[in-house]
Amino acid sequence: MTLKTGPDDIVIPFVNGGGDQTLAANYEVFFTALDKTNFPVDSCVLSNIASCGTPLATGGNVAIGSSPWAITAKRTIIAGYTSDVCIRCSIGSNTFDWKGKTNAGSGWKINQAPDCSLKISVKPNKASLPSLNIVVPYDASGTTQLISANGINDIFINTDKTNCPW
Repeated sequence: MTLKTGPDDIVIPFVNGGGDQTLAANYEVFFTALDKTNFPVDSCVLSNIASCGTPLATGGNVAIGSSPWAITAKRTIIAGYTSDVCIRCSIGSNTFDWKGKTNAGSGWKINQAPDCSLKISVKPNKASLPSLNIVVPYDASGTTQLISANGINDIFINTDKTNCPW
């Protein structure tokens, strides 16, 4: 069996009420089995990069199924999460570890973004305004009308611009 380059690190958007997202349909995203007939893959496990080969606990944010070992990730975690994982597959007593795109040991980074609706709020001094509705007249010439010098930052606070950019 040989290692493939594999997928890039991934960012999964938060989905309220959404099911798990399939990240890899099977082990062949990471490995090439040279002779599936005579030397079939016996097992694959998903591990934390720090302990490659030790299976992740069941019910975690990222999981691997049974043969053909699809990998799925939750996308409903309000706070979001990051998992750095490796994939170990076995043929008999031989094990093969995929430790990230460059196989340098940093793992495959799976990041589910947080629910950004909880990170944005109206600035306290703007919350008492009678109305935030602004009518912008149509202008066929395409001229933009300036509503606020600082734009959205004049009205809202974003507490997590890294994970929830405007």
